[in-house]
Amino acid sequence: MVPVTEEEKKSPLYKYFTLDMVDAPAEKYAQDEHPMHPKVALSPVDLNKPFDPA
Repeated sequence: MVPVTEEEKKSPLYKYFTLDMVDAPAEKYAQDEHPMHPKVALSPVDLNKPFDPA
């Protein structure tokens, strides 16, 4: 578990600190051998987009 402060425990994001980490499949790591094409990369403005439920 990731160390958290008492203040972080009161945050609505605290539930994410309690989740178990899992290893990604080896195929996923192999994809990181080459840079991502800029057309499919996320803009820094959209970095939270993968966490949106919709």
